[in-house]
Amino acid sequence: MSADPKTSTNATPPPISPARRASYAGITLLLLITVVALLAEGVYRLVAAPPEVFDLSGLHEFRPDREWLYRGRAGAAGEIFGTYYEINADGFRGPVHAETNPEDRKRLVVMGDSIAFGFGVDVEETFPRVIETLLASRLPKAKIEVVNLGVGGYNAWNEARLLEDVGLAYGPDVVLVQFSINDLNDPT
Repeated sequence: MSADPKTSTNATPPPISPARRASYAGITLLLLITVVALLAEGVYRLVAAPPEVFDLSGLHEFRPDREWLYRGRAGAAGEIFGTYYEINADGFRGPVHAETNPEDRKRLVVMGDSIAFGFGVDVEETFPRVIETLLASRLPKAKIEVVNLGVGGYNAWNEARLLEDVGLAYGPDVVLVQFSINDLNDPT
């Protein structure tokens, strides 16, 4: 009895043509390149520098988990209208300060909006840095540190929430609240 070729399980598939083999190789190569490119993009986004900032919104991060809603995006940096801005690791402009206030220093925490933040001026020209420089030159033994927690667009409500949540952790001896007349127009 001979086996029926239509139902035989020992049948070998027809040979693959060189053109079809090249097509399979090309598709496999394209898929491999795509997977590698996607992995490289993911790694780049995780470890690369933050994107360049071209407007003020790029300096901020939304924080729906906090009552103060947003602050500077840690590590954001860029030039806007001729002024270079850099946000420190704590999410504010200027140097990073230890949360614990050293006993040999006096600490002033500044709360405010874009004026305290220093919109349009270099970091050394922001009024909190100017205050710190003046106090250091006039009272060198006092060791006064000024922490700038100014965030553009804030009003008194945001500032009070930020002070409660973040500012008091710096152990300020004095809190200075910068107020602008436009703060009356935005009750948040």
